[in-house]
Amino acid sequence: MRKPADNQHKPPAAATPLLDALEEMARQHCFTERADHPLYPRRTDSSALGANATALQLLSDHGRFRETISAGRMVCGYWAEHDPDLQSKDPK
Repeated sequence: MRKPADNQHKPPAAATPLLDALEEMARQHCFTERADHPLYPRRTDSSALGANATALQLLSDHGRFRETISAGRMVCGYWAEHDPDLQSKDPK
């Protein structure tokens, strides 16, 4: 996996609308497994498309996506609301 950028979670204020737009586009264009998938429920991947991989990596650098696997054009991970690591820490 890539090393996170030094500026992780601290985008300039002007970048926020751009990150919002990029996240919306990535959520629409990247593939997310169904909730009942036996191994990787709700895991999102770039479908081996370079633009999707770059978008997910950039969003990961800014704390909007968590990468679990990154190899060239293939990036996999979770949006916060689907992340099993975050859900296991939730006291609900």
